[in-house]
Amino acid sequence: MSLLKNKIGLKLGVLTLFCVMGFSALPALAAEVEIVNGTLQYPDASAASGVHVEMHTSNGDIMVTGTTDVSGNFSFVYESATLDGKTLTVELTPPTGYNRPTTNYPYSFTYTAGDSVRAIGTWTLVTAPKTINVTVVNDLGAAVDADVVAYSLSSTLGSDVGGSTGADGLYSISITGGDWYVKADANLSTTNADSYPWMFAGAAQKVSFAQDSSAESTDLTFTVTTTQSRVQARFLDSSGAILTGNDFDADITFIRSDGISTRRKVNASGIVDVYLLPGIYRVWPDHPQITSTQTFLDENVVFIVADNENKNLGDIQAINKGSHITGKVINQDNDVVSGAQLLLTREGSPERQYGSTDSYGEYSFLVGPGNYTIVLGTSGLVTEYTL
Repeated sequence: MSLLKNKIGLKLGVLTLFCVMGFSALPALAAEVEIVNGTLQYPDASAASGVHVEMHTSNGDIMVTGTTDVSGNFSFVYESATLDGKTLTVELTPPTGYNRPTTNYPYSFTYTAGDSVRAIGTWTLVTAPKTINVTVVNDLGAAVDADVVAYSLSSTLGSDVGGSTGADGLYSISITGGDWYVKADANLSTTNADSYPWMFAGAAQKVSFAQDSSAESTDLTFTVTTTQSRVQARFLDSSGAILTGNDFDADITFIRSDGISTRRKVNASGIVDVYLLPGIYRVWPDHPQITSTQTFLDENVVFIVADNENKNLGDIQAINKGSHITGKVINQDNDVVSGAQLLLTREGSPERQYGSTDSYGEYSFLVGPGNYTIVLGTSGLVTEYTL
């Protein structure tokens, strides 16, 4: 089994030791150990060799890369002490015509120094004969480095598939048949706003392929709009702790009043720095530190961005929800209805909660200030509340 190692270069110059008493010794280099291994195969069970595989920490500060060997095996070796307590994720870049495994993927775990080697087992690539060739340019016609993602409406691959275009603005997504929506946005691998002085203001494009194994392809072009308007904000949870890196998922979503949106990550200081087109925005964190018991006041998360404006929103801190909306569901015979499904939404906000009635037909939602609507199942019954 091949070992994929993070190489550390050491440059040794002339070393002089001055000892008054006893002796002095150089510190030992940190020990490298095998952290995780696995095997990758094609759908016909043949070895998938030469495929890019990577292991990274949740915020991307450590990334180890390599390729599978002739037998499809891969293994990552790293300094045990450096990874102690860190959450690690193993992912791959599928070869053309295939997509990521659907079982036990991506593989994430929290490493503790001294742990035994994690064995992922065998990943099987998914045949993906349909191809979406994406080009992303800005309004000046220059190629743009962006994330392109296809969201599935009917595929077994999962909710989304995609990757980054690179400096040439090109990326091909290999998928299965069915209906897909494709969108372009900033690459989440960096928090440097100057890398993305633009915003995509168009709608996602829909693509439909036959549900079979035939090869099909389509070409899509996305044009992003450059802007000089810039916004910064620091986000904190209700305890006052800054939001930290959230894997490679977005931390913050900026939603304009007309529905267009963009996503960004916080930096090491919990700050988001982003270029936005002029308009009225609501900002909303998608972050595990903001639990279901927390929310944000409208006056803190709704703002206006003017043309060529540089706006600093300061600190935006979550609050703990302190109110409940309760009720009971009965039928036309005044019998209680247990297990009734309910959806609660907050006006002007992406916040929503799902719930159901208990054996007594009663329900309860924990909420903060705002205007709320509850919809009961498929009946269309709507109840409005203001807190």
